[in-house]
Amino acid sequence: MARTDPQVNFRIPESLLERIKAAAAESNRTVTAELVSRLESSFNGTGAGPESSVLRLTEAWTSVQEHVQFISEEVAALEQLSARTHHEDFNENRQPPGWKPPAPLPEWASLEEAMAFYRSWRDSARDELDKISKKLFFTMGVVLPTKKQPTVRKKKP
Repeated sequence: MARTDPQVNFRIPESLLERIKAAAAESNRTVTAELVSRLESSFNGTGAGPESSVLRLTEAWTSVQEHVQFISEEVAALEQLSARTHHEDFNENRQPPGWKPPAPLPEWASLEEAMAFYRSWRDSARDELDKISKKLFFTMGVVLPTKKQPTVRKKKP
């Protein structure tokens, strides 16, 4: 934007301003640049407005949810294998008979290492799902309740 461009002043609700500021920060733009981009896209039909953001976030949420489901199924399968295998059934490498770690783990990975890897992967994917959910709610204007700190009551003497 050039300093010679016309300046426009108008009033907007505080909550909308906060959403614009957050969107500008997320896209590494100034508030002015964010507003200009959104206005231009609304006239061009490119859909950079809230509806497009909701659609994009919904698609991301669905993709990550499917990823979490896949990893959770892998964890369950590994846990079943571990439960079915008795320690006396382990081979000389302390692995179940015929054990081959699932991709992307190396061939030398143990069953316990595989379970730890997949659990960590699942937890990371769940964290990502939470982040996307919060962004989606924020974009839709939904205010989530914050967790209140428990109050500690002093005992009366």
